[in-house]
Amino acid sequence: MSEIYDVIVIGAGISGSTIFYLLNKYQIKTLLVEKSADIAGGGATKANSAIIHSGHDPKPGTLKAKLNVRGNYLWHKWVEKLNIPFYPTGAMVVATEEDRQETIYELKERAEKNGVEAYIISGEEARKREPHLTEKTTMALVTPTAGIIHPMRAAIAPVANGIKNGGELKLLTEVTNITRDEETGLLNVHTNRGIFKTRVVINAAGLFADKIMAMVGEDWFKITPRRGEYLIIDDDAPLHVSTVLFPTPTPISKGILVLPTVGMEVMIGPNAENLDKPDTATTIHGLQTVIKGAKKLVPFEYEKWAFASFAGLRPTGNTGDFYIAHSETMKGVIHVAGIDSPGLASAPAIAEMVVDMVGELIELKEKPEWDDTYEFPPYIKFLPEAMRREITKAREDYGKIVCRCREVSEGEIVDFIRFTPGVNDVDAIKRRLGVTGGHCGGTYCLPKIMEILAREKGILPQHVKKSADKEKAFFVFVKGGDVR
Repeated sequence: MSEIYDVIVIGAGISGSTIFYLLNKYQIKTLLVEKSADIAGGGATKANSAIIHSGHDPKPGTLKAKLNVRGNYLWHKWVEKLNIPFYPTGAMVVATEEDRQETIYELKERAEKNGVEAYIISGEEARKREPHLTEKTTMALVTPTAGIIHPMRAAIAPVANGIKNGGELKLLTEVTNITRDEETGLLNVHTNRGIFKTRVVINAAGLFADKIMAMVGEDWFKITPRRGEYLIIDDDAPLHVSTVLFPTPTPISKGILVLPTVGMEVMIGPNAENLDKPDTATTIHGLQTVIKGAKKLVPFEYEKWAFASFAGLRPTGNTGDFYIAHSETMKGVIHVAGIDSPGLASAPAIAEMVVDMVGELIELKEKPEWDDTYEFPPYIKFLPEAMRREITKAREDYGKIVCRCREVSEGEIVDFIRFTPGVNDVDAIKRRLGVTGGHCGGTYCLPKIMEILAREKGILPQHVKKSADKEKAFFVFVKGGDVR
């Protein structure tokens, strides 16, 4: 008989990753499956605003409101345990002369109902805190518990910890069906890598959660991909913000933001565009909309100083709220669907809720030896000079800068390749360290990164792939000018 799992989690985005983390606190056998080649490699988690929202915005009484507030509280604890880059920047919802001032008071009332600390300041005080704000600023709602996080590391660390505590991860594993084994009562999770048997299935498939629901006979739930486009501003630009800056919200979006990133750059976006199918291409119209919206908050020459753009997709469901529930048609299946904004902020609380639901299906006994911590390799760009000298003295490769734009060393790349879960392609390294995403677009660092990957994986440089879930490797120029 094939191996039997107690719980299989489908999807290694932020919801699946944090659920996997908490499940491995218990004496059960767990498996996390992800169809991409990397944790959060193809979904909403890798491309978003990276904000741990305070919880002031969701409608009181909704799951979004409840889980956002609890998730914010938990993230402030988890980032220390899991060594995730996080800055408690706070946030301001800014009203200008063109806005309804009543909106700020309405949001304050909503924040109070949700149990979120919030207070109103004058436009003058807002501009003292953020001097680049428009002179048309009339007032702002401050929510001090908001912050910014590294979204990829926020997903990677829980998975790495889950593996450390006995869980299993299978990448490039796409679920094609879920059936019931009538003889044993177990669930069969059909994948491109065979069938896995389990007692419980958690559907945390992000943009494709509705397709998993349809597999078990629940085709009423639909997800609409909502594209948001962003621009990243050169860190040499004469622009600095230290707070997440929101405009007054619209019915479908929190609006176009101006905010800092954990890499200490300024980012603007997103717009909000509903699509018929997933598409992460940026568009001229979309980026123009982002620039126009950002200028209402912070007037600046974004066109001159923007050096990178990207787009992310929010898996917006048709219920207007997160949908977290036991399957109505197949016992043992739990759906975690429609996790759009504030999904990143809510993730730890979603995980708590789902684990409680798993406990309604199978017995959960805590592991006496559970270790809830994780340690990433050093991020030398942000270390004090004395610590950098100490590390480079012990490890010579930490003194060899490979990516000049992001100040990433060979040692950091090597450690991320070797760590569990390791990386197998250039894009995975980029998501962790930002390499190839600077001003040069990888023209300086890419050949060296390919060389390091080839050496560490024991393959030829021409076999190194940009993304391991794509068929083609990079083209490599060899002696004589041939392309192979």
